[in-house]
Amino acid sequence: MPNGNSLRQQVENNVALFLLGALFTGFVAGWGAYATVLKVNDRETIGTDRRKVLESFEKQIKDRDSALTSSGSGKPGPVMHTVSPLPEYTRAVDSLLTSLPQDNYQWDGYRADVDELHRLVDRFLDYLWDHPDTTYAQAQSFYAAIDEAASVVTLNAQKTFAWQKENPLTEPYDPRLPNYNQKVFIGPSWFRIRVEELRKEHKRGSLTRDLIRESRRNFNEWRQKEGI
Repeated sequence: MPNGNSLRQQVENNVALFLLGALFTGFVAGWGAYATVLKVNDRETIGTDRRKVLESFEKQIKDRDSALTSSGSGKPGPVMHTVSPLPEYTRAVDSLLTSLPQDNYQWDGYRADVDELHRLVDRFLDYLWDHPDTTYAQAQSFYAAIDEAASVVTLNAQKTFAWQKENPLTEPYDPRLPNYNQKVFIGPSWFRIRVEELRKEHKRGSLTRDLIRESRRNFNEWRQKEGI
């Protein structure tokens, strides 16, 4: 038969187990209730590191609002965004983009616009020659503008060029009329191809003087080959 000490020990052990079980059950119930509250209120727990990041971000916002506070008003002032000005060689393209075609565009205006396209590229290459460290990010506005300018030349030519003589039997022959497609579409398209070749080289890295020299030669040959 078990002695008194052993019976007492069993009772004490059972009481300890009972208390531990009660504590564990209370913990689980409490955690379940806490999780339910978080879910109902659309919230979540966060770790120490994440909390520190959020607190730092909150401090940055407060510091920014404080710096933007209007003098004496106590309210945040407007956020000012600084816009970098376009480089001069890009602004030079605007005159061609905004100009209207001349009345006599087929005979005079077209050649003037093509000359201007060529001059603008030469001016850009001159700048790159003098500033070989110019990055693509700094010059990319020019590539977009000059490409658009070539499209404007095509559009102006398409609207104003006569594609054939009204009376070919009586009117004198003019070699510029049979070159409608060459001048309206092919010539400007090849110009844009040369611009794209230069842009891709520039996007790979700063342009060397050998590349600039080769690009200038390509644009000169474009005028000669296309006869425009």
